[in-house]
Amino acid sequence: MHVRHRRDRSQYFDPVSVGSLIVAIASLAWTIHLDLRRKTPKPSPEVLVRHLRAELRERGQASGQATERIVGIVVTEINPGSGQ
Repeated sequence: MHVRHRRDRSQYFDPVSVGSLIVAIASLAWTIHLDLRRKTPKPSPEVLVRHLRAELRERGQASGQATERIVGIVVTEINPGSGQ
């Protein structure tokens, strides 16, 4: 008897949605970074991450492991050498 394995739709992701999420987070992070630079010449990556997470929560954006990885990568790219 051949048993067909059903795959859960949650196993798949939509690359367009992921790309849109990355662009949205990067754009928001850059805006927050520029705002923070008005207050201090070199804002720490930790401050940027904290502001970014708070803003994402406030906007009801996706949260979870994938979002956290994207936030970490974006902050590292905005602050090279930060080791975030």
